[in-house]
Amino acid sequence: MDKAIGIRLIEAVTAYRHTPHHPNPILQDNKWLAASCLQKSIRRGLVEPALSAAIELHRIDPEYSFSRLGVIAYEDIGLANPDLCAEVLLAKRKAIRKRVGDERLLAYLVQQCAESTKDRTATDLLCLSVYDPHVDQLEHQCRISTPTQLADMALDDSHPLAVRSSACKCLAGYSKFANGRYEVLSAPRMTYLMDVCETLGVSPTIQYLVQAGHNKTSYINTMLPLLHQIISNSPTLSVAESNIATPLIGGIPAATFDKYTQVGKQAMAYFAKACAPVRQFFERHPTIKPVAALGMLLFHIEGSLLNRSINFAGRADILNEIEFAEMASVGIHDALLVAELRELVRHNMPALNAARRKILGVAK
Repeated sequence: MDKAIGIRLIEAVTAYRHTPHHPNPILQDNKWLAASCLQKSIRRGLVEPALSAAIELHRIDPEYSFSRLGVIAYEDIGLANPDLCAEVLLAKRKAIRKRVGDERLLAYLVQQCAESTKDRTATDLLCLSVYDPHVDQLEHQCRISTPTQLADMALDDSHPLAVRSSACKCLAGYSKFANGRYEVLSAPRMTYLMDVCETLGVSPTIQYLVQAGHNKTSYINTMLPLLHQIISNSPTLSVAESNIATPLIGGIPAATFDKYTQVGKQAMAYFAKACAPVRQFFERHPTIKPVAALGMLLFHIEGSLLNRSINFAGRADILNEIEFAEMASVGIHDALLVAELRELVRHNMPALNAARRKILGVAK
């Protein structure tokens, strides 16, 4: 399959009309800000900011630019466009890059990703295995289970999705960082995960994504068999277009400045103190850490939104489940409190963006 994908990719890139792009000065020499801008722009379908960010990221770290785009493809596009995911993953190979040129290849793939229909459900399934309130029990159960038992857990749709996703992740070999070191929870048993794919009737392309994404996609590849089953069992499948307001700061999406960037964290801290209604919320709930809570909430309000995505039965339930679990992980266990803070932040987004501009030092 690699050869067929490679030929298709080379032909498409060769025919691509490439126009050189110049990086935005705000992104200069800032690897993590460029990576964040690339991903947020792709999610929103913003081709120009995405290309600008990709060029700067490649200038800073060529290898990382292709690796990061591979994770973005699995994380934000997934089964909405599996052929494109396969192309992005294969594009990191030196032979293809030498044949068509890094900049042209990267620009083609970034534009394709930005214009593609998208889906983040595989990422949400993975996050359920991380943020589920019973994660310690899940990990213990996976640690003591045999590969056959893990495969059975993955296939049993009477189990909660957090259980099934944990089982799939452990079949691929799972380690987590704890107490200053990586702890191996399970050894790789990919043949069993591929057996799960076969049992669920997963297509050859998706099987390729599961296998080829091993150790390259932060375990997102292991969620694809479950997602395939969920989508296949849905009585309806549609594409939803979203008219998302996307304010720009310095020419890049405001959502770029998230909890993973220095500017984002500083702006949230300033906003939590300068915006009176938000400050009063945290004063009433002193155990909640403002930046952690705002960072997680903003991911759901703005950071993870897609301009065009597939919709199927059960998608909304998964979204609600993961949002509740993730907000609980930052200390907000009450759904009413989550709703209250969400409304406060939504109402005061202009103040948050003003804080971002202040920290960044730009007028608009």
